[in-house]
Amino acid sequence: DEILIEEPAFEEFWQRDLEESVRQGNLRPCIEEAVLQVSKWDFDIEELHVHKKCRTGSLLLWLKSMYGQAECELAGYLGRIHIWQGLDDRVVPPSMTEYIERVLPEAVIHKLPNEGHFSYFFFCDECHKKIFSTLFGTPQGPFEQQEETAFEKNTEDALQVSVSDK
Repeated sequence: DEILIEEPAFEEFWQRDLEESVRQGNLRPCIEEAVLQVSKWDFDIEELHVHKKCRTGSLLLWLKSMYGQAECELAGYLGRIHIWQGLDDRVVPPSMTEYIERVLPEAVIHKLPNEGHFSYFFFCDECHKKIFSTLFGTPQGPFEQQEETAFEKNTEDALQVSVSDK
């Protein structure tokens, strides 16, 4: 991430992101993101673990539970959990992923060598395809290559100018 963060294009991206928040008169998303990184969430990760929860609020339900006839349902997060962790991440340490593996053994952990906190998400088309195919399955139908976005074009132009200036 150090190399990525030092790139003028990356710095410009964050600067423009913050400027856009200010322009819209709403700094709340930027502040919320910063607060999320350092505060306690409204749930514990352990609560996501799938487990059986049986109702035992009355004497009849308690008796049924003694004979294996209790009304039980699954509790916790029932969806598939995927976590992508850059092994060179300096924002979220790999030890956090190891903790999640212990607490949520059913979670699928994708460990990414030579990737940091931002690089996998921002600058890797192949990575994006892998994330989407993991979450949503193999794309159906033709795949159309999109033209460069304005940000990509401006970034490429800026990089060419900075290289030719040297």
